Amino acid sequence: MALQVEQLRRMAVAHGDRTAYTDLVTDEQLTFAAWCAGANRLGRGLARAGIEPGSRVAIHVESRHLARWLVAYAGVHTAGAVAVPTNTRLTAREVATVLGHAEPRIVITSSELAATLAEALPRLPSVERIVEADTAD
Repeated sequence: MALQVEQLRRMAVAHGDRTAYTDLVTDEQLTFAAWCAGANRLGRGLARAGIEPGSRVAIHVESRHLARWLVAYAGVHTAGAVAVPTNTRLTAREVATVLGHAEPRIVITSSELAATLAEALPRLPSVERIVEADTAD
């Protein structure tokens, strides 16, 4: 996914403060510069946490926080890792099944979904850390 990371960097340089994403319900906006900076911060954090190219990182963030999801997705790729998006409407047991097969080392989530992941965690031996997206940036 190096092309996606490079494209985001190019867009941040060319269109820095222009709006890249607007949530039509909440009117939350994300500029190209903020998107790229957030992805870079997260990518560096993942690398410090031991994530290497090819490692899997799950993204378990609600669609109503799409700006956070977009930054997380780009950040995972910035670290050279593989993003594992999940369905946030799943029960803890279903999340454990999906992530048990995917074997991510880190799960990025939100504070609202942390309890579901905490319940699933005992069945997820590959997960080394859970990072809350609302406190990660």
